[in-house]
Amino acid sequence: MRGRHNEGGIGMNGTRRLEELCAKEDIRDCLCRYARGVDRADRDLLRSAYWPEATENHGGRFEGLGYDFIENVLPQLVEGKGLAQKLLGQSSIDILGEHANVETYFFSYNRIKNKANTLIDLFVGGRYLDKMERRGNEWRVAKRTVVFDWFREGPAYDYEAGILGNKRMMGKLGPFDPVYELYSKKP
Repeated sequence: MRGRHNEGGIGMNGTRRLEELCAKEDIRDCLCRYARGVDRADRDLLRSAYWPEATENHGGRFEGLGYDFIENVLPQLVEGKGLAQKLLGQSSIDILGEHANVETYFFSYNRIKNKANTLIDLFVGGRYLDKMERRGNEWRVAKRTVVFDWFREGPAYDYEAGILGNKRMMGKLGPFDPVYELYSKKP
């Protein structure tokens, strides 16, 4: 790991520093597209986070092209009826010209089927280790390795009962989730 804090620092010229900050924000935006894409089972949004030839090693569960991972995981997300949430934590981003090494912590909840074909609730803490590339003005994942630091699985909880017995608006898959309406409206 490079000593990012010793490079550039106070002596870094303003233009170079601004370019690095913009690159880091673009990388965070890519990570958010991935997280929302998984949570909403949104194929197009997920694809926008990977370069077409990007590779994915999903912690021993899947190893291959990122686009193939998307096709592998989407049916599982649909079976879980949209009960998924990725929370992204801190990211360590090391910009190396048109490339970047990125470590991002995540917490994940998913409703999935286990090997016995029973719906379960799966909670995972881990990290995305990404080699990212900028092409033109766009950053995307070129190579991803997912590291699972811990997990917990249990019986599927009945969320339909609501919080303290009171129904609440629940997230939905794809364009049926309220976030799509939010982003479709102009100020």
